[in-house]
Amino acid sequence: MTELQVLVAHDSEEMAAEIQDALADHVERLRVVPDGHQALSRLLREHPRVLVVDVGLPQRAPFELCDDIEEAGLRTRVVLVASVYNRTRYKRRPTSLYGADDYVEQHHIHDMLAGKVVRLMSGERGPGDVRPGEIDPAAADRVREAADAMLTIEFDDAGQGQQRAARLCELIVADMVLYNGDSIEGMETLEDAPAQLLEDLQEVRAIFARMVPAEIHGARDWVGDQFARLLARRPRLRRSAATGGDG
Repeated sequence: MTELQVLVAHDSEEMAAEIQDALADHVERLRVVPDGHQALSRLLREHPRVLVVDVGLPQRAPFELCDDIEEAGLRTRVVLVASVYNRTRYKRRPTSLYGADDYVEQHHIHDMLAGKVVRLMSGERGPGDVRPGEIDPAAADRVREAADAMLTIEFDDAGQGQQRAARLCELIVADMVLYNGDSIEGMETLEDAPAQLLEDLQEVRAIFARMVPAEIHGARDWVGDQFARLLARRPRLRRSAATGGDG
């Protein structure tokens, strides 16, 4: 069996294409899947050396995939890709990656991701000292457009609007969780949340409210509900794992 070097798990075709482009000169055997179920299947069947995965991946969260890798005894290293392009107050250097080895911001896909992946393919663990480089302006524009499309809500009817809003909520909550490993450690319910995390949740609520029409989001606390679901699914979110990142 030919060894799969990198598995990319991302449901945005445009963003996955940018990741492929960034890795093209460094990786010979790469495969792309759009969701967590297919990612798990490929992980167990092809044992990739590195998994590059959107933190807001649908169907099976990357934190669950990290557990799957550990339980299967795989040597696959994991790089998380942030889901939100724009700078927000909650973005800070993560203190825990919930079992992953490293992470990359979307705006660093073209200048930092390859260095992180090559280092991890060599067998190293954890984040390394990968410095930002120059990015082709056209590539930077493509990434920004792909990122904007991920967070754009368009719909023809209320049902479609609700579906799109739910997916958008998954993305921005997952992105916020990436930067809050220290706050989430030890939490059982939202009532246990420290002040910093509560502030970050409020920011995410404000972002969500700006993106989703009032007739779709109504009075429901979409963000609080999504965070509670994620917390309930992920025991690893309540455990600590030392890390660094790209800044």
